[in-house]
Amino acid sequence: MKTKKIKKQKEMSRAQYERFLLGDDSTGAPSQAVGRSSSKHTGQVVAFLILLATVVSCALFFQPSEAAAREIDTIIVHHTDSGDVSVKTINEWHKERGWSGIGYHYVIRANGDLEIGRPVSKIGAHAKGRNAHSIGIALTGRDHFTWQQKISLGILVRKLCKKYPIKKIERHHERCPGPNLEVEAMAKEVLGNVR
Repeated sequence: MKTKKIKKQKEMSRAQYERFLLGDDSTGAPSQAVGRSSSKHTGQVVAFLILLATVVSCALFFQPSEAAAREIDTIIVHHTDSGDVSVKTINEWHKERGWSGIGYHYVIRANGDLEIGRPVSKIGAHAKGRNAHSIGIALTGRDHFTWQQKISLGILVRKLCKKYPIKKIERHHERCPGPNLEVEAMAKEVLGNVR
């Protein structure tokens, strides 16, 4: 199945992102306030979001059942501190460190695509001392993240919070992910509105 890519990307404002996470925007697409976009562009954004929601739902559906395996109550958000790399590349890096494979459970690429890493049923290797009860999500990049990544992260985190009794959404540490991603604000909004 082929999908069309959005050629011209525009940054979503923080207010629009917040409305999207809170479910106040019926389409979830950037509004005209982002810039004058044609209905064709808006249609492409809506199509992207529908495709993205389907991918996230399928990724969660096809993960093995974790309920009996371990208690999950935390989501930890990371950046890869690299360019836009695949799960396969990160898996190779982590194996070079002597790990059994990729330490993150999910990776979100610059175009918003969600890639599945380590099965959620297995303890991650992404945050020393906090792996046993957490899910690790990494966004590719370091300091600047695309609006597609932010939307994908919002959708994924909301779905995970509905599937597990998530009590905390945290950064890996104060500089990870970079300052362009307001994890604390997202955590407050999502945890306050998801249930």
